[in-house]
Amino acid sequence: LSCWRGRNLSIGGKVTLINSVLSSLPLYFFSFFKAPKVVIKELTQIQRDFLWGSHEEERKICWVSWEDICKPKKEGGLGVKNLEVFNISLLAKWKWRCIHDHNALWRDLLAFRYGNLIAKQTCSLDRSWGTKDSIWWRDLMLLEKDLSQNQNFFQRAVSCDVGDGQSILFWYNKWLGSEPLKDAFPELFAISSQQLESVGNASSWRRDQWTWGLTWKRQLNPNEEESLHSLETILVDVHLVAESHDRWKWSLHNSKLFTVSSCYSFAMSLVNQTQMNSDILDILSIVWKVPVPSKVALFCWRLLLDRLPTKDNLIRRNVVINNSRCSLCDSCDENVVHLFFHCDFSKCIWKEILSWIGIVDVIAVGGVQHFWEYDRLLKYNTSRNKVPFMFWLATLWIIWQVRNNSIFKEEEKDIPK
Repeated sequence: LSCWRGRNLSIGGKVTLINSVLSSLPLYFFSFFKAPKVVIKELTQIQRDFLWGSHEEERKICWVSWEDICKPKKEGGLGVKNLEVFNISLLAKWKWRCIHDHNALWRDLLAFRYGNLIAKQTCSLDRSWGTKDSIWWRDLMLLEKDLSQNQNFFQRAVSCDVGDGQSILFWYNKWLGSEPLKDAFPELFAISSQQLESVGNASSWRRDQWTWGLTWKRQLNPNEEESLHSLETILVDVHLVAESHDRWKWSLHNSKLFTVSSCYSFAMSLVNQTQMNSDILDILSIVWKVPVPSKVALFCWRLLLDRLPTKDNLIRRNVVINNSRCSLCDSCDENVVHLFFHCDFSKCIWKEILSWIGIVDVIAVGGVQHFWEYDRLLKYNTSRNKVPFMFWLATLWIIWQVRNNSIFKEEEKDIPK
């Protein structure tokens, strides 16, 4: 990257390169080791600088936060991998293999060295590690804590179909319903004398009848008796199969098997707490499907987020400019809404383009309203396909190109034909 620095690539080409190459380079390392935060930070900085064109001699403005860029496209981002979450998702596959690969020799070795692997990986009961434990095992045990307040994402995504019940903790694991029984019946869990018991050891055959042998620290009060009745109601249909292993399931994928992509998507949904305007998301869902160059689609993405280098945005970022007036009409301060939709010059371009598809004019306050009004008028004038949306994107692109040429090339502001 230091040789050519992406000078010959548009921003669309840079995003493609980051997604297809730069995010994949550390894949082998990330698949087995927890990367130090300083390494993640350095790799992310390289990607960010490459996207916005920064290098040692010249720093550029990062117009959109990296957190937003790493969001999926359906949530208003560009789908660039969050390297820390990606690393965690790759390592989570080892947690899955610890509970799923029953016949693997390496699993037997880990079980001999560290004890009950399923209990350690599927519940927060025992996350301790000793000074003689390997760094890899320590990182695996502490993996979920790296998502800050959003801990236990792996536990929330795994559940189990009961076989012999020997590997499932009755209260701690999610095997009956959508949550562990300790969360569904906290009052019973608090007084249970079998909090660490497995499902298989909490039940037995007595006189050809399946019986649950739950015991308590004290006599139950009326409310607890009612909760116990509810618990027994859902336990009545559970029958163990002595010759069968418990089968663990990954609830985030239709195959019920672990995939890194589903784990990454789920982890990102926990990390991303801020939601973008739903109208903008709906527009972007259409924009990404329109057959235009990626640089045009990304330009529209920045426009809708108000992250273009218009004069008001430059001033807001303490960039010194000589004149804040609109570069096309010189009548108002330049901002996204005025430049593209209210400027007299831009209105002339819109009028010319709209006349091609039988629309007289689109009256709207800003970009979002303009798009939906344009979309509404299309229903009454043309068949709804992607071509009219290409016109909308192309018009915005033309206005931006005319504006830039008038500033940097001092060209005459003529309406393109």
